[in-house]
Amino acid sequence: MSVETANPTRKREPLLALRALALQQLPLTLAVPYKGLVLEQTLQPRAVTEQGVSLPPPKPQVCAAIYQTAYLHSRFLPATVRGHVQWLMEADCALHLTHLRFLATPWRPRYEARVQPEGNFPVTVWVNRLPFQALMTDLSVHGIGLLFDSLVETPPANLAPGLKFDVTLQLARQHCITVAGEVAHARRQQDHLWQIGARLFPTLEQQRWLDLYVAERRVAIFTELEQRARELREIGPSLGLYF
Repeated sequence: MSVETANPTRKREPLLALRALALQQLPLTLAVPYKGLVLEQTLQPRAVTEQGVSLPPPKPQVCAAIYQTAYLHSRFLPATVRGHVQWLMEADCALHLTHLRFLATPWRPRYEARVQPEGNFPVTVWVNRLPFQALMTDLSVHGIGLLFDSLVETPPANLAPGLKFDVTLQLARQHCITVAGEVAHARRQQDHLWQIGARLFPTLEQQRWLDLYVAERRVAIFTELEQRARELREIGPSLGLYF
């Protein structure tokens, strides 16, 4: 999945494309990112107006993951559509997405599960045998997201695609692994933050540890979503206040 910035040259096109699909009664896939995971459900649009698109309510776990932004994709759409959740109301059972924009990049399904850690997850990044401190923002078996903050410590020089490094992760209380990696993309946020996406090249033994961590976090995240879904069902008519 790609969640890059919207294409500013195609502001009104999503409405035209979505209206055409609705007239043909072609479904859309709603995608909601949550703590590294992407929850998806295929839905039939109820209406497309100048204000946005109305969809029936997704299943409770997807509802529980929705916050401010959701995505729509289909093989019949020229690009992924990003929309802001206006409200979700029990009374008329409609999910409304407004301020629709096409993304500049196409929809790409993930090849493996990605999860965010619970709380802050400090890691040590080694570049040319020099240690640098960073935070892990997400993790899969063959990929990692890193955040460098120059207010905490000067990040490595040449944070750009192709930079090779090693990263030390403490995946269990008594177990650390150091995995080889390579920067895939780098983006500077504000003046002091660098967001890095990198490929990992784990050994077979390291793959087992990474797989275990990702699986355990997936279970924890889905358990959290189940709890949130139960709470939303109990809220009932006040559900729209949360979106």
